[in-house]
Amino acid sequence: QFNSVIKQRIVINQIGGLLKWQPTLTWKDSTVYYWRVSIDSTAPDKGFMWQNTSFTYITNTEGWSQSHYYQYNKNNFTNFTVNPLSRQFIFSDNIRTLDLKAPIGFSPSFVPLFYIDGGGRYNRGAYETRYWGFPNAAIYVAVLDPLTGATWNKWERFTQYGQNSTSIGGNIYAFKGDTDNDSSGRKGFINFMNVIPNDFYVLVFTVQQTAADSYHPELWAADSITFGTNIFKTLEQQGARRIRELQTTGSKPYGLIFQKGKGVLAENRGDVLAEGAQLSCQMINKWYTGTMDSKPIGPVAKWEELKLNYSHNSTADSTGFDVIGITPTKIERVLKTNVRNNVSLNDINATQYPFLKLRYTTKDTLDRSSGQLASWRILFKGLPDLAVNPNAAFSFSKDTLQQGEQLSMQVAIENVTEVDADSVAVKWTIRDAANVEVTTLKKMAPLSKNAQFTLPIKVDSRNWAGKYNFELTVNPNYMQPELYTFNNYLQKPFLVEKDTKNPLLDVYFDGLRVVNGGIVSPKPTINVELRDENPYVLLNDTSVLKLAIKYPNKTTRPIFFNDPAVRFIPATSLAQNKATVEYKPIFTEDGTYQLIVKGKDVAGNTAGQVDYYVGFQVITKSSISNVLNYPNPFSTRTQFVYTLTGEDPPQYFRIQIMTISGKVVREITQDEIGSLKIGTHRTDYTWDGTDEYGNKLANGVYLYQVIAKKKDGKAFESYDTGTSDMFKKGIGKMVIIR
Repeated sequence: QFNSVIKQRIVINQIGGLLKWQPTLTWKDSTVYYWRVSIDSTAPDKGFMWQNTSFTYITNTEGWSQSHYYQYNKNNFTNFTVNPLSRQFIFSDNIRTLDLKAPIGFSPSFVPLFYIDGGGRYNRGAYETRYWGFPNAAIYVAVLDPLTGATWNKWERFTQYGQNSTSIGGNIYAFKGDTDNDSSGRKGFINFMNVIPNDFYVLVFTVQQTAADSYHPELWAADSITFGTNIFKTLEQQGARRIRELQTTGSKPYGLIFQKGKGVLAENRGDVLAEGAQLSCQMINKWYTGTMDSKPIGPVAKWEELKLNYSHNSTADSTGFDVIGITPTKIERVLKTNVRNNVSLNDINATQYPFLKLRYTTKDTLDRSSGQLASWRILFKGLPDLAVNPNAAFSFSKDTLQQGEQLSMQVAIENVTEVDADSVAVKWTIRDAANVEVTTLKKMAPLSKNAQFTLPIKVDSRNWAGKYNFELTVNPNYMQPELYTFNNYLQKPFLVEKDTKNPLLDVYFDGLRVVNGGIVSPKPTINVELRDENPYVLLNDTSVLKLAIKYPNKTTRPIFFNDPAVRFIPATSLAQNKATVEYKPIFTEDGTYQLIVKGKDVAGNTAGQVDYYVGFQVITKSSISNVLNYPNPFSTRTQFVYTLTGEDPPQYFRIQIMTISGKVVREITQDEIGSLKIGTHRTDYTWDGTDEYGNKLANGVYLYQVIAKKKDGKAFESYDTGTSDMFKKGIGKMVIIR
């Protein structure tokens, strides 16, 4: 009832998980304490949903014990219970069927009988009333004990009430009342009915050998004059309603069942002589044997001892205890039977039988008085209990992640017992909406009693998209014996938003973008760059890029990353998420090549809807085209466009500006122009139309020529770009218009 004067109460506000409370009680040894817990009521009309349990405080003792009424009430009883008022063990009510048959006749088919929980004359529980050689008609009384249901069947049981039953032969289970012309027989019947103790079951029935035989009910009423009462009144006082019909009908088959002092249970008068009077009712007795089974006890590390404390209410009581082992597969086996004293349990293997169950059997066929169990206890060495404790430490990165964003979480795991735990296994599973899962198992250090650690978990989400469930299990698959596992779980749903943005791809030959069909060096440095905006996943794996070269003979060869000419430079900073492939091939064959590049980010988004293709020409011979100025004519400044082939640029290069008469007015050196690159290019350098002294040249036509030499001093060969008609002997024209 939780109405004790020492009751303590606390309200804890937290999200759930492991609750902790230290009551400020002075614990009393060998005392039973009850406690209960409930989540707060969500509505006034719903109330609390209490979960109750108990423990017995015994100093320096570990085990299981029951010694109190409410503890016993959690057990499983058979024909046996505990009285809620007296708190005594008692046998349960045994509800039985009581049938009575009062026929006319004396053949085996018409023997008067009654039976308990039977189905006929020869069934167990059937009691015959024989009367061979006795009066042809009479009224009989059978008496049954309300506790046991046993019938009075001893001669002295009847004669002690002043009745002579010696005239009844066979198995005597009923008192015969001679109700013929001799009133003493009727007086004896009345006296006998009056002295039957209250609560006893009484069966009254008539017997007749033939329909013509009479037990003279027409004489009964007159007995009131002599005795002050009669058989009619005696039975009507117990609730009979049809007995007085016999005064009018005469001798007919009649039956009555009542419980003395409590009323009629059944009554019948038979009009069909062949059937007689038949009736049935229920009788409530007490069971003479019963059992109480405890709930499973365990699991434990080691079984030690069973301790018993019980007593008997009578010398007829008998008591015994069974120890039942329960395997991990829930198979039950009786390991010790009819135990009556304290017994060692050291011989029971706790691995084979992690749980035990106790059975208390009590029996009393005489007084139906149960033995009384004061306490039963099992001493053992317990197991650790590991629990997820998010209230001590818990964090989860966020409910929605961007693809590639790291899932980061931590949670406290605690050993809540006084028993040290071995190394702790932890399993976490990421499960998607299709039930596809990725599982990780990790072994942590041993966890001492009442200690805890914080488990950090970091998981890459680069391969995820959609709805997921994070599931954590401590001590999966019961890898070490543990007291409970219900508190070993944690789950958390989360969403990963898919990365749908495409990465960007750039290709450079010797640091420059190449137009399709452009000329490149036979020994170029090709840089392929892939950039991604995803701030969580680095492009640091070669799988994001695939390269191939299509040669002039139309064959295509993939470029492998183990090629010495290839260097993969992974992204190292999320601020600039860029992966680069540096490829330094050597092309020995003139012709048109094609570079093929496939790029994708970690999420699988491709760099464009189609692969990247760029064609390029390789001319192994060193040559230079006519150099054009652009724009031409010009007013303020002009640049120079050239095409260079071969492997190396000119060692010596200059442009001479001349008047029509051939006078050099400006010489532009290579230092001014800057480095020249293989292919078709426009110089970064711009000429502003001034002479060697910085003076602006006059409007008009001017001539210019290019001087280009190799390392050996020889002039570069000419490469025709279709501009030969614009030059005469290598000299071109430009026009200045201001």
